[in-house]
Amino acid sequence: TEIYTLSLHDALPICYRSLGEIAMKKGDYAGAAALHRKALAIAQRQTQPDRSEIGRYQVRLGWALQYAGDYAGAEKSAREAIDTYSNDPNAAQADRFEAKNLLAVIFARTDRQQEAEPLFREVLEANRRIFPTTHPLVAQALSNLAGNLQQQGKLAEAEPLAREGLAQRRKLFPGGGLEVAQSA
Repeated sequence: TEIYTLSLHDALPICYRSLGEIAMKKGDYAGAAALHRKALAIAQRQTQPDRSEIGRYQVRLGWALQYAGDYAGAEKSAREAIDTYSNDPNAAQADRFEAKNLLAVIFARTDRQQEAEPLFREVLEANRRIFPTTHPLVAQALSNLAGNLQQQGKLAEAEPLAREGLAQRRKLFPGGGLEVAQSA
């Protein structure tokens, strides 16, 4: 068994991130944003910052801000994450597209459906490549794009995507549950 040790400086952003995730689960989005901001600031000050980790902190901050209703702050954080990942050749594809998905969600929430659509399409295409079988991220991407198209009145395009998203969720969650109910 290997034991990993972290310096206090390395561990601090992880602790703040964990507290931020707990705050998110409790619905304290402003508190979560403050904690994710601290995690990001500490990670950025590290001697050799891990660019991918910084991108993940930027995305978490963006989600917290989005849920708190600070769409301008969330958009800024999402764009910073996209920039961070574009400058990191080692960034995971899933991380890159999580940042783009966040930006698309922000566009959709701020009635910028036409700006959101190409991002939702890109995220779906990427998730299908990354996860070629049934996967929660593919199901979510299908639902996101279907909802975006429905908001634009593109019902003929939206319906097959929504049905496919529902079918994937039924495979993933055969007992039903909240994930399937939200897709119906």
